[in-house]
Formats: sequence, structure tokens, C-alpha cells
Amino acid sequence: MEKADKQPAQVIIVGAGFGGLEAAKKLACKDVRLTIIDRTNYHLFQPLLYQVATAALSYSITTTSSSLPAHGIPTSGMTSGKNSRRD
Repeated sequence: MEKADKQPAQVIIVGAGFGGLEAAKKLACKDVRLTIIDRTNYHLFQPLLYQVATAALSYSITTTSSSLPAHGIPTSGMTSGKNSRRD
């Protein structure tokens, strides 16, 4: 008997905040297909927003692209959307 080719498991992470990106980094070395769903295409570092409000920093310093390869996650997908229900 031949072994059937096993497809990697599909993992969907809702949210590209600190938790979502860290989970994606941990799962990137596993045999899974990753997809992250987030409302925006950027990651906002909120602890520095007060410095933006006081004009001490540029807004561009507090945001970065949610692009997964930019965060060291090579084989994954990213889509913009809003989660309206889950199973």
C-alpha cells in the first residue's frame, strides 16, 4: 500500500497584534500553512503613541507593515478582513 501524501494542516490566526505575530513565528517552523486575518495591513506599536501626540516621534516609527516575511515568517499568507463568526 502506498502512503497518501499528507497535506499540511491549515492554521488561521485572527489578529496581527503581538500575540498573532508571535503565534505565527512559533508555527512557522512547523509543517502547517499559516493564514493571518487582520482588519488592517499594518502593525501599530501603541506604547509610543503618546510620543507621537506630543510630536516627539513621527507616526511612521510606531507602525510597520503586517507583511509576514518582514517579521521573519516566510511561508504564510495575510489577508485583510474582519472575523464575524467562528466555529
